[in-house]
Amino acid sequence: MDQLLAYLLMSASSCAATRVDDWVSNWGKDEFTQMATASIAVSFIAFGAFAFSALISSYRLFTHASS
Repeated sequence: MDQLLAYLLMSASSCAATRVDDWVSNWGKDEFTQMATASIAVSFIAFGAFAFSALISSYRLFTHASS
C-alpha cells in the first residue's frame, strides 16, 4: 500500500509542479505560487519518506523470509 501512495503522491506533485510553472510563466510570481512551490517541495520530501519506508519494508520482508 505504501508503494501505491508513494506513486500517487509523486504523480500529483509532478502535475502540480507543471501547473505552477505554467501559472508563473503566464501571470508571474505571487504569494499563491510561492505557497504552491513550498507545498510541492514538502510533497517531494514526503515521497522520499515513503520510498525509504518501502525500502525498509522490502528489506525486512526478504531478510525474514530467507532466515
